[in-house]
Amino acid sequence: MSDYQLVPVVSPEDWAFFHAVRQSELFARRPDIVYDANHPDDRTPRHFPLLLKFNGKRIGVARLDLLARGAVAMRLVAIERGEQRKGHGRALMRVFEDLARAKGAIRIFLNAHQSAVGFYESLGFVRENWVDPAAGSLGDDSVAMSKAI
Repeated sequence: MSDYQLVPVVSPEDWAFFHAVRQSELFARRPDIVYDANHPDDRTPRHFPLLLKFNGKRIGVARLDLLARGAVAMRLVAIERGEQRKGHGRALMRVFEDLARAKGAIRIFLNAHQSAVGFYESLGFVRENWVDPAAGSLGDDSVAMSKAI
């Protein structure tokens, strides 16, 4: 049995953690973008905001967006600063892939920050241009990638 769980964001405390990690780990490097904790994409029916828990403690965040024809997008992935470089990112990817398969996915798409491309490549992702419905929010430092699962 795994000590990792990927669970939906439901409580006010979950949402506070979800937004705090995104702001500190993702949006702090993009001062040109104002973070919107009430962005409608997080509440869209085919989008699933998620928390990674390790031994019951919240340590990371991601969002799974259902796309078309067996595809999902992995969005805004981050591990809390004090928990980084401990293998939690790999664990997050493992449980995310399991959840994606359970939702009928055969391929995961993501837009990786340039600094994370090597990490995703080590997990079997390849560079691939794909038409992202949220492309308007991408920066020049993003690399489109995908992986068959």
